[in-house]
Amino acid sequence: MKKISLNTFVRSRFPLALFAGLLLAASFPKIGIAGFAWIAPGLMLAIALGKNGRQSFRLGYAAGFAHYLASLYWLLNIPVTGFPILGWVALSAFLALLTGTWVWLCLKALGVNQVSGENKWIERLKEISSWSWTRRIFWTLGCAATWVALEMTIARLFGGFPWNLLGASQYRLLPLIQFSSFTGVYGVSFLIVWTSVSLLCAVATIITRPDLRSVWIGEIILPMLALVTAFTFGFHKLRQPPVAARELSVALIQPSIPQTMIWNQENDFARFQNLIQLSEQALTNHVDVLLWPEAATPSFAARDTNFFPVISQLAREHRVWIILGSDDAGRLEHPTEKEQYEYYNASFLVSPYGEFVARYRKRNLVIFGEYIPFEHTLPFIKWLTPVTGSFTPGDKAVPFEMELAERRAPVRPDSENRQLAEPARGVPI
Repeated sequence: MKKISLNTFVRSRFPLALFAGLLLAASFPKIGIAGFAWIAPGLMLAIALGKNGRQSFRLGYAAGFAHYLASLYWLLNIPVTGFPILGWVALSAFLALLTGTWVWLCLKALGVNQVSGENKWIERLKEISSWSWTRRIFWTLGCAATWVALEMTIARLFGGFPWNLLGASQYRLLPLIQFSSFTGVYGVSFLIVWTSVSLLCAVATIITRPDLRSVWIGEIILPMLALVTAFTFGFHKLRQPPVAARELSVALIQPSIPQTMIWNQENDFARFQNLIQLSEQALTNHVDVLLWPEAATPSFAARDTNFFPVISQLAREHRVWIILGSDDAGRLEHPTEKEQYEYYNASFLVSPYGEFVARYRKRNLVIFGEYIPFEHTLPFIKWLTPVTGSFTPGDKAVPFEMELAERRAPVRPDSENRQLAEPARGVPI
C-alpha cells in the first residue's frame, strides 16, 4: 500500500479544499457571515487549477463534503433508532456531488485546459488572463449557470433536498434578496457565483499582468453593475411595500423546542401545552388565522383523542381559523399483517367551529428525512438514516379556503367538509 506523507497531502491541495468548504459553511447559520459565500466558489476553482479532471472533481468534492458536514451538524441532534451519524455522513457525501461536479465542469467542459503538474497553477492563471474579455465573461456566466442547474437538480432528485442553497446564505441582506421575487433563490445563487468567479478572473489578471493596475476592473464591472441594480431595486421595493387588496391578520407560533424533546414521547404533553400557551398569548390580539409549524402536535392531530379536543376547543373559543402540521394516517388499500396503515406528513385546516375541514398531504418528500430511498430493495439503508420509516406522498394539491367573517359569526361547513372531520374525531390510530 502506498503511504501518503503529510507533505504529499498538503501539496495535494486537499487542506485548501476543506478550508474552502468550511468557509462556505460559515456563510450559513450559526456563524452566518454572508460575505464568505461570495469567496468560496471562486476559491474552489482556484484550488483546482492545474489539476486534471479526476483531481479537480476530488478537490471540489472534498470542499462540498466539508461544507455539508459542517452545515448539517443538526442531524446529529436527532436521538432516534439507527445510526444518525452514518446518515449525516451519507447525506453529506451525496450532496457533495454538487460541488465536485461543478468544479470539474467549470474547469473542463467550459474550456480550461487542465494539465497536471507541480508548477501549473500560474500557467493556468495566465491561460485565463490570456483569453479575450468576452470569453472570460461567458465563462463566468457559464460557471454561475452550471451551479444553479446543479442546485436545481439536487433540489429535485429523489424528492429533493433544497437545504442550504447558496442564495439562502444572504437571508439577512434584505435589499439584495428582493429580486428573488422574480428569480427565486436561484437568482441570488447565480449572482453570488458569477461575482465569485469574476473575482477569480480579476485575481488572475492582477497576478499575471501586474503592470496594468486597473485591468482587473473590467473583470468585475458587469457583476458589480448587477449587484448595484439588485440593491437599488431592493431598496425601492422595501420603501414602497405593495398595498394588498385585503388584509389578513396571522399569528405564527414557533416554539423553541430542542430536538431531544421532539423525539422523546415523555415530553409530548409538555411541548403541546407550551404550544397552546403561546397560542393563547398570541390570540389576545386581533387574529384571523393561527398558524402552527410542521409537526406541531406530538401525534395525529385529527385522530388522537388527547389532542383533537384541545385544538377544537381553542378554535371555538377564539373563533379563529387554525392551520397546523401533523402526521396523518390512512388504511392501506391492500393491508397485510405487518402493515395496515400508510402514513403522511400533512397539514390541516381547522374552522372556527373546531372542525377539521381540509387536509393536505405533502407530495414532495425530503430524501432521508421523510422517506428512505430503495427501502424495500436495500433494507440496510434504513439504518443509515434518522427516520424509522417512510411517509407516503400525497396525490393532489388541496386549497385551504376560509371565510374570514366566520371569526365573529362562524358558519358550519358544508356536508362534504363535515364528512372529512367526523370519522377522524376521537378515533385513535
